[in-house]
Amino acid sequence: MEQETKNKIKETRRLTKEKHKNLQVCSYELKVDLAHCNKIQKESLKMYFIEGRQLYNYLVSLNDPFKFNTKNKTISIKKEDKLIEKELKFLPAKLRQNVHRSFIQNILNLSKKKKGNKVGKLKFKSNYNSIELDNQCFEIKCKSIRLAGIKKPFKVFGLNQIKPEYEIANAKLIKKASGYYIKVTCYKEKDKITHTGKSIGLDMGIKTTLTTSDGDKFNVVVGEPESLKRLQRKLARQKKTSNNYHKIRLKIQKNYEYIKNMKKDQANKIVHFLKTEYDFIYMQDENLKGWQKSLFGKQVQHSILGTLKSKFLLLEKTKVIPRNYASTKICYQCGTFNDIPLSARTYSCSCGLTEDRDVKASKTILFHGQEIYRVPKEFREFKPVENETSGGFIKLNTLSFCSMKQEADLVQ
Repeated sequence: MEQETKNKIKETRRLTKEKHKNLQVCSYELKVDLAHCNKIQKESLKMYFIEGRQLYNYLVSLNDPFKFNTKNKTISIKKEDKLIEKELKFLPAKLRQNVHRSFIQNILNLSKKKKGNKVGKLKFKSNYNSIELDNQCFEIKCKSIRLAGIKKPFKVFGLNQIKPEYEIANAKLIKKASGYYIKVTCYKEKDKITHTGKSIGLDMGIKTTLTTSDGDKFNVVVGEPESLKRLQRKLARQKKTSNNYHKIRLKIQKNYEYIKNMKKDQANKIVHFLKTEYDFIYMQDENLKGWQKSLFGKQVQHSILGTLKSKFLLLEKTKVIPRNYASTKICYQCGTFNDIPLSARTYSCSCGLTEDRDVKASKTILFHGQEIYRVPKEFREFKPVENETSGGFIKLNTLSFCSMKQEADLVQ
């Protein structure tokens, strides 16, 4: 009987994997509405992460954490250089299992990286900001989500994004400076692909964030405002154990979270526009880390280059050309190599080509990518540049965020 049960489980898992191959994975971040939470709910959420951190640090201190029994509620914590016994009153058994499972997975991941690499060991955490939730730890109802160990469900924002036909895989409870979030991972049917018959080349740069072979320029710069710098200077003068230190630190975290969300929003808009308008996207594997370590550290830090690159690499229609290809210096008409300085913003060739260096580089990337991947020549046609599409999305030709403009909008 045991062997038959194991075979049934294996067959079910195999069928599930086959089913998920034809589905699209998507995740939705839902914010918990703390305004409609009572004291018990707020206290429980707060203690989830406190007891989760204490359990994680207790597992780090054990000689053999694999043998830890998650049914045991009592752990040892260090307080004033003394070990005391503490009972986990808020964290239910299922969440304790998830914390333990995540810890074991971290150990296994480290053991894989240690083969040929110098990798340290797991360390104690001062903050524990995420707890895994499987299907038995949460339940989605009309406009709320019920969590294990808390009787009253939580009202959340954005639950209407999850359609009834979606298959929910798992979720994660996340703590941020702006509040608590529940990130739900789902499976849904793949979006229908519409072929436009157009291809585009992309050139990333410091002066202009992204330049396309159609001549469009997307420049997104989100710097740190002066108000944030003042908070950082004020934090340096505070005593680390004081209440003011933690208050100012929370304000700084909210500001950085707001800046990160702004960058993510603009990157999503650019990627969505390009992937819906073009069948093939050609880009170069730029050495962004090298740019940041050289003279352009702040420019790379305040841009969205890294976010754009990672998002484009996830698309199936993205084709990448090698990093060592001199797209800026090679002429796409005659193939001549012209060495131009970084200060020159116009590319000139002996064949008569005179063009903006970034636009020329993106066209060179497009032509070279089509040669590598053997795309039909009819995709090389360049269409006139339009300022607005039929969907009403305005191209971000002049989009730019600077630190001074965002100072008034940042969270105080």
